[in-house]
Amino acid sequence: MRHRQLSKSIIAKLVVKYNLINDADAIRMVESAVVKHYQLDDYVEKKKYVSYGYYVYVYCDPTTSGLWNLYGNTFVEHMPFYVGKGINERKTDHLLKSHNGEVNDKLTHLKDIGFEPIIKVYNHGCMQQMALNLESHIIANLRQQGIELCNNTHQLDTKKYQKELVVTPLNIEKHMNLMVLEALNREPTYVKAAEVLGISYRTLYRKVKSLGLSRVAGSWRFQNDKKSD
Repeated sequence: MRHRQLSKSIIAKLVVKYNLINDADAIRMVESAVVKHYQLDDYVEKKKYVSYGYYVYVYCDPTTSGLWNLYGNTFVEHMPFYVGKGINERKTDHLLKSHNGEVNDKLTHLKDIGFEPIIKVYNHGCMQQMALNLESHIIANLRQQGIELCNNTHQLDTKKYQKELVVTPLNIEKHMNLMVLEALNREPTYVKAAEVLGISYRTLYRKVKSLGLSRVAGSWRFQNDKKSD
């Protein structure tokens, strides 16, 4: 299905509600009529988390090799010792003087033996709350692997940042409606979409009318969805 451009405030609400940690999760969850079907307004104040340009950075020790998982399928081959989030040149500020004494000591030690830290950057250009979610997830994940980080925070629960949409009796109809929309956009004909959904052509026709679906610029959408730029 073709992704539609959505407002930053909508994505911000999803990031906060579901503790998303990367852009792929946001895109997956804002497909179709998620905003129409999932009540998000109570989860975040307008424009509170909509500042973009953030990223997550990880300081690694070049003298210690191995394989450590940060999140998902993302690994590093040198031992991490600090995880942070920031904007602009925040990732290199610690090289001048860190607010964290342990980081200062680590960097001084590396410099004394002729090394500099390896700095890895992830999710560059994301919003502040997403960077915070990813930073917390990485910290918790590394600590579960036995890594003693210099971070002063105490994140330990990675499950908080791995939430999925769960089908329940309360939202199953919403998921069914999304399935109809996805089938219409994925399949080449009305008849084929009905076949994939396991319903008759007439039933699909009635469903389209009741949901207020319409085809605009070759893409099915709910009538209150704005046209892509």
